Amino acid sequence: MVVATCSSCFIGAAIPMFAILFGEVFGSLSENVDEAKDSVRIICIAFLIMGVIIFITGLAQSYFYLKAGVNLATRIRSMTFAHLMQQESGWFDEEKNSSAMLSTRLTSDVGNLQSAIGFPISSIVQMIPTFLVGVAVSLFYSVQLSLVTLISTPFTFLAVLLEAKQTSRMVKEMESTEIVTKIATEAITNIRTVASLRQEKYMIERYVTEFTKVASITRKRIAWRGFVYTISQTIPFLGYAITLCYGGFMVADKEIPFKDIIKISEALLYGIAVIAQTLIFVPEITTAFVGAHRIFQIIDRESMISSPISANTYQKSDDKNNDIAYKKIDFHYPTRPDVQILTDFNLNVIEGKTIALVGPSGCGKTTCIQLLQRLYDPEHGQIHIGSDDVHRDISLQDLRSKLSIVSQEPVLFDKTIAENIAYGDNSREVTMDEIMNAAQLADAHEFITQLPLGYETNVGSKTAQLSGGQKQRIAIARALVRNPKILLLDEATSALDFQSEQVVQQAIDSARSGRTCLVIAHRLSTVQNADAICVLRGGNIVEYGTHNELLSLGGIYTRLYNAQI
Repeated sequence: MVVATCSSCFIGAAIPMFAILFGEVFGSLSENVDEAKDSVRIICIAFLIMGVIIFITGLAQSYFYLKAGVNLATRIRSMTFAHLMQQESGWFDEEKNSSAMLSTRLTSDVGNLQSAIGFPISSIVQMIPTFLVGVAVSLFYSVQLSLVTLISTPFTFLAVLLEAKQTSRMVKEMESTEIVTKIATEAITNIRTVASLRQEKYMIERYVTEFTKVASITRKRIAWRGFVYTISQTIPFLGYAITLCYGGFMVADKEIPFKDIIKISEALLYGIAVIAQTLIFVPEITTAFVGAHRIFQIIDRESMISSPISANTYQKSDDKNNDIAYKKIDFHYPTRPDVQILTDFNLNVIEGKTIALVGPSGCGKTTCIQLLQRLYDPEHGQIHIGSDDVHRDISLQDLRSKLSIVSQEPVLFDKTIAENIAYGDNSREVTMDEIMNAAQLADAHEFITQLPLGYETNVGSKTAQLSGGQKQRIAIARALVRNPKILLLDEATSALDFQSEQVVQQAIDSARSGRTCLVIAHRLSTVQNADAICVLRGGNIVEYGTHNELLSLGGIYTRLYNAQI
């Protein structure tokens, strides 16, 4: 960056030097033929030498600025993505932080920043010495004519300021573009759903409508920019008219040689023209500044959920105890502060036991698991594993290393089956024997080995090549490969048919053996063998007991069970 900046400054300072040589050419024409030839020959050699030097410095300028842009973009993308991965789940629930909009910031905003660190920056850096050296050269030859020539300069700076005022429109344009990108991303990502519902026309109309808004903002900005740019290009010609006219009177009065008029006009007015030319890059610089501001909002943001400071130094004596205790938990989601999910919630899960959470949708079952994982933190209350408070005594890494989860719709990556299973434990290199052992425990080994490439089979984008039961069993194997102390099952069989449910349920029963297990289920037949069943309603436990005990009560659980028979 230093080499590029120095090269740009040299090129900028060399331009007024060309004006001096150019003026000397005009001055030599007034001499006799022989003297004129000798003078022009020397001046041409000077032009050649300066041209070679500028060629070399120009290469250095372009290469190092572009290299700096690539390095900066790479570093900022890495930093931004790292900070995105550190944010709490509640932050991603906000509409402005959707995956499509964040992807746009990673690509477009950082790309705009990279584009600005190239020709735009080099032109601006060149402009400064060009103007300053041009003023110095002009003042050296004639203070009076230089001051007259500078009359047009304020108008050039005014044009630059007027162009810079378009920042607000640039922000609106970028925000509108994010919305358009979000619509396109959602439609393409869920193309099967869009096609099955015959909503292609609606999505196209929605996309075009939003893009029309972007086009409207862009047209207004372009119209204003065209007006300002036209004015800026006219100003140097006004300067030439004033300089040559006033300089002509000075030559007539023999106050200044003719060649000095050429030197002053070329040195100073070219500097003004360069300032006007930089208006071309003002939108790029403005866009880069706006993008940088949005990017650094992400980089500077600290996650609301982080590891406690004392987690690495403080250890309780009974760290092998994996009892789970929810104590007086109150919670609502950050994006829905008016909807209370859990109220004074209490629950104890004894180590090695399986506790099932059942109840109607929205009663807080999944929330209990998310709070244990610290995807969210409660407003009030405490959650303990053993005698450790998960918010004060355990780091996020240690906490989540104790847990493994199998969800209703497991997410598998576009990698091989072996790699997907190995992702279950990223703290070490998982061996192939461990992968196969986890697959056998999850009852997945047999169907995997029947695939053409076995464990090296790529599951494909969105795992479209696997059935629901197969995906679920791979997810169970992934959960087991880290040998978790606590297993979390969030409606792991609710989306499966009866036959697949039986196979997966056998794998789950095998997986939870000897582990503390928290199970969420809508199908009550899958939790009848749980050590205890909690019925949730309105954010609290209203019934607690075994399957038979709850049936004998004749309450909510009985009605739910009878409705499924």
